[in-house]
Amino acid sequence: MSGVAIHPTDPNTVVVTSFLGEGLYKTTDGGANWVSIRGTIPDTFNNAVAIDPSNPSRMYVAACQPGGIYRSSDGGATWSATSVLGQCMNAVVVDPAGVVYAGGFDGQGLHKSTDGGQTWSSYSVGGSFSVGVLAVDPNNPSILYAEADAGVSKSLDAGVTWNVTGLSTGDAFDDSLAVDPNNSQIVYAVNSGQLKMTTNGGASWNTITNLGISVNGAPTAVMIAPTSPSTVFVGSTTDGVLKSTDNGANWSHISGSTDDVSAMAFAPSNNAIAYVGLLSGADAFVTKLDPSGSSILYSTYLGAGWLGEMGPKTITRSRWSLTRAAMLTLPAVRPRVIFRRRTRCSHSAGQ
Repeated sequence: MSGVAIHPTDPNTVVVTSFLGEGLYKTTDGGANWVSIRGTIPDTFNNAVAIDPSNPSRMYVAACQPGGIYRSSDGGATWSATSVLGQCMNAVVVDPAGVVYAGGFDGQGLHKSTDGGQTWSSYSVGGSFSVGVLAVDPNNPSILYAEADAGVSKSLDAGVTWNVTGLSTGDAFDDSLAVDPNNSQIVYAVNSGQLKMTTNGGASWNTITNLGISVNGAPTAVMIAPTSPSTVFVGSTTDGVLKSTDNGANWSHISGSTDDVSAMAFAPSNNAIAYVGLLSGADAFVTKLDPSGSSILYSTYLGAGWLGEMGPKTITRSRWSLTRAAMLTLPAVRPRVIFRRRTRCSHSAGQ
């Protein structure tokens, strides 16, 4: 799965994008059952999805092939194309007031809509051609961060103007951003295979090197506990999930899995529920905890394959089966796991 959006008031309603199958799926029972809601969206290669927190019936999809931003005003029952069309889009987020921000590999920087996706304006993001990740400051929606090919940029005026922060390296691919919900000066960034942290709003960044990840591994995703901002979770390619309870000073392994964690998010209305995206070789799974409360996860094998970062993988499509995977649960949260491939489509200025 490539993107996940959780309903702001119902943690059991989740929409995910994917590179496989129909490209857009929805569950209303916490992942027990999924239905395709792609409808008239032509793309089956979709990168991100966002639900408007001010109007949960409205949602947006960042599509890649042929590409564009699509919107729905009825919970995904029907879709229409916006004027941002024909280029690979990689990120879409919605602020608390319903303002939409999107970015992709189109050389146009940030796309912004203040009228529910009907009209859009574009703004340059620190000279970057591509924008891979966007984050809205939960304390001040006028402050945005973007990970792009010019590094991490910051806007203080709701995306109109941007300046590159002290972190001026990046590749716009599959990085991650998390802003402290209590202190806007603290931001974590997974950037080019390293975990970075700033305590001064991006003026300078430190590399966190004591995660305890295997020598051939790297951090992949980061999230901050909403009710305890000193608690930070980091996903990795080799060591599952790691946790710090002291703003990144010390880390411990909280997952016995060696699966590649690619995305993490807390449910907005219930911080006891976390959704975690995993990549395991070339397999794609939808995984849930055993309802009896054990640490056993049940995974359905979807039977698809691709050419990925680790080389050619061949999957037999007829193998549909229910398997178990032993995995330690996150303390104080109930993870529901959605597997995802990390390779996205790309575009460069020279192509």
